[in-house]
Amino acid sequence: MKLNIVKSKNCTILYAARSYRSESGKSTSKVVKRLGTVEELRGKLNGEDPIEWAKTQVAGITALEKEGNKHVIIDCNPMALISKGERRSYNGGRWIIENGFRIMKTDFDARPSHLLPGTAGIQVSGEESEPWREALHNR
Repeated sequence: MKLNIVKSKNCTILYAARSYRSESGKSTSKVVKRLGTVEELRGKLNGEDPIEWAKTQVAGITALEKEGNKHVIIDCNPMALISKGERRSYNGGRWIIENGFRIMKTDFDARPSHLLPGTAGIQVSGEESEPWREALHNR
Protein backbone atom coordinates (compact mmCIF):
# COMPACT_ATOMS: atom_id res chain seq x y z
CA MET A 1 0.00 0.00 0.00
CA LYS A 2 1.27 3.46 -0.80
CA LEU A 3 0.19 7.07 -0.45
CA ASN A 4 -0.57 8.83 -3.73
CA ILE A 5 -0.49 12.62 -3.68
CA VAL A 6 -2.26 14.06 -6.72
CA LYS A 7 -1.76 17.78 -7.28
CA SER A 8 -4.02 19.86 -9.50
CA LYS A 9 -4.26 23.62 -9.99
CA ASN A 10 -7.09 23.82 -7.42
CA CYS A 11 -6.16 21.32 -4.70
CA THR A 12 -4.01 18.40 -3.57
CA ILE A 13 -5.82 15.06 -3.07
CA LEU A 14 -4.51 12.16 -0.98
CA TYR A 15 -5.26 8.54 -1.95
CA ALA A 16 -4.34 5.14 -0.50
CA ALA A 17 -3.39 2.90 -3.44
CA ARG A 18 -2.44 -0.77 -3.82
CA SER A 19 0.20 -1.88 -6.34
CA TYR A 20 -0.32 -5.15 -8.20
CA ARG A 21 0.52 -6.93 -11.44
CA SER A 22 -2.19 -7.03 -14.12
CA GLU A 23 -3.01 -10.16 -16.10
CA SER A 24 -0.69 -9.00 -18.87
CA GLY A 25 2.16 -8.77 -16.34
CA LYS A 26 2.36 -4.99 -16.17
CA SER A 27 2.77 -3.26 -12.83
CA THR A 28 -0.18 -1.01 -12.01
CA SER A 29 -2.03 0.39 -9.00
CA LYS A 30 -5.61 0.65 -7.81
CA VAL A 31 -7.04 3.31 -5.51
CA VAL A 32 -8.30 1.71 -2.30
CA LYS A 33 -9.50 4.80 -0.46
CA ARG A 34 -9.73 8.53 -1.04
CA LEU A 35 -8.41 10.13 2.12
CA GLY A 36 -9.43 13.69 1.16
CA THR A 37 -7.93 16.96 0.09
CA VAL A 38 -5.15 18.60 2.09
CA GLU A 39 -7.40 21.62 2.73
CA GLU A 40 -10.27 19.44 4.07
CA LEU A 41 -7.91 17.50 6.31
CA ARG A 42 -6.27 20.62 7.75
CA GLY A 43 -9.71 21.72 8.98
CA LYS A 44 -10.55 18.30 10.44
CA LEU A 45 -7.19 17.48 12.05
CA ASN A 46 -6.82 20.63 14.18
CA GLY A 47 -3.28 21.55 13.20
CA GLU A 48 -1.88 18.05 12.57
CA ASP A 49 0.03 17.64 9.30
CA PRO A 50 -2.33 16.02 6.71
CA ILE A 51 0.53 14.22 4.93
CA GLU A 52 1.78 12.57 8.13
CA TRP A 53 -1.80 11.66 9.10
CA ALA A 54 -2.34 10.11 5.66
CA LYS A 55 0.88 8.07 6.00
CA THR A 56 -0.33 6.61 9.31
CA GLN A 57 -3.73 5.80 7.72
CA VAL A 58 -2.01 3.98 4.84
CA ALA A 59 0.17 2.06 7.32
CA GLY A 60 -2.97 1.04 9.23
CA ILE A 61 -4.71 -0.15 6.05
CA THR A 62 -1.59 -2.14 5.12
CA ALA A 63 -1.50 -3.79 8.55
CA LEU A 64 -5.18 -4.78 8.28
CA GLU A 65 -4.61 -6.19 4.82
CA LYS A 66 -1.61 -8.26 5.96
CA GLU A 67 -3.58 -9.56 8.95
CA GLY A 68 -6.35 -10.73 6.62
CA ASN A 69 -3.89 -12.54 4.33
CA LYS A 70 -2.46 -14.94 6.90
CA HIS A 71 -1.96 -18.54 5.82
CA VAL A 72 -3.94 -21.15 7.70
CA ILE A 73 -2.69 -24.71 7.85
CA ILE A 74 -5.29 -27.42 8.39
CA ASP A 75 -3.95 -30.79 9.41
CA CYS A 76 -5.77 -33.66 7.68
CA ASN A 77 -5.05 -37.35 8.03
CA PRO A 78 -6.05 -39.32 4.91
CA MET A 79 -5.45 -42.57 6.79
CA ALA A 80 -7.99 -41.76 9.54
CA LEU A 81 -10.82 -44.28 9.68
CA ILE A 82 -14.46 -43.24 9.81
CA SER A 83 -16.40 -45.29 12.30
CA LYS A 84 -19.25 -47.36 10.90
CA GLY A 85 -22.61 -45.59 10.86
CA GLU A 86 -21.09 -42.11 11.31
CA ARG A 87 -22.58 -39.57 8.94
CA ARG A 88 -20.04 -37.26 7.27
CA SER A 89 -22.07 -35.79 4.40
CA TYR A 90 -25.60 -34.49 4.20
CA ASN A 91 -27.93 -34.12 1.25
CA GLY A 92 -29.86 -30.86 1.41
CA GLY A 93 -31.68 -31.42 -1.86
CA ARG A 94 -33.31 -28.70 -3.89
CA TRP A 95 -33.99 -26.50 -0.86
CA ILE A 96 -30.27 -25.77 -0.49
CA ILE A 97 -30.17 -24.67 -4.14
CA GLU A 98 -33.27 -22.49 -3.73
CA ASN A 99 -31.77 -20.88 -0.63
CA GLY A 100 -28.61 -20.06 -2.57
CA PHE A 101 -30.62 -18.38 -5.29
CA ARG A 102 -32.68 -16.56 -2.64
CA ILE A 103 -29.46 -15.21 -1.14
CA MET A 104 -28.39 -14.03 -4.60
CA LYS A 105 -31.83 -12.38 -4.90
CA THR A 106 -32.80 -14.10 -8.13
CA ASP A 107 -36.03 -15.83 -9.07
CA PHE A 108 -35.62 -19.57 -9.04
CA ASP A 109 -38.08 -22.39 -8.59
CA ALA A 110 -36.76 -25.93 -8.13
CA ARG A 111 -40.08 -27.58 -9.02
CA PRO A 112 -40.19 -29.53 -12.28
CA SER A 113 -41.35 -27.38 -15.20
CA HIS A 114 -44.63 -29.27 -15.63
CA LEU A 115 -45.59 -28.26 -12.06
CA LEU A 116 -44.85 -24.55 -12.43
CA PRO A 117 -47.80 -22.11 -12.52
CA GLY A 118 -48.77 -20.97 -15.99
CA THR A 119 -47.25 -23.96 -17.79
CA ALA A 120 -48.79 -27.08 -19.30
CA GLY A 121 -52.30 -25.59 -19.43
CA ILE A 122 -52.38 -24.61 -15.75
CA GLN A 123 -54.10 -21.26 -15.19
CA VAL A 124 -53.05 -19.09 -12.26
CA SER A 125 -56.22 -17.74 -10.66
CA GLY A 126 -54.82 -15.73 -7.77
CA GLU A 127 -52.09 -15.18 -5.23
CA GLU A 128 -53.50 -17.59 -2.65
CA SER A 129 -54.05 -20.51 -5.02
CA GLU A 130 -51.23 -22.83 -5.94
CA PRO A 131 -52.18 -24.45 -9.27
CA TRP A 132 -49.06 -26.60 -9.25
CA ARG A 133 -50.54 -28.51 -6.31
CA GLU A 134 -53.70 -29.18 -8.33
CA ALA A 135 -51.62 -30.37 -11.27
CA LEU A 136 -49.72 -32.70 -8.96
CA HIS A 137 -52.93 -34.26 -7.63
CA ASN A 138 -54.52 -34.52 -11.11
CA ARG A 139 -51.65 -36.57 -12.56
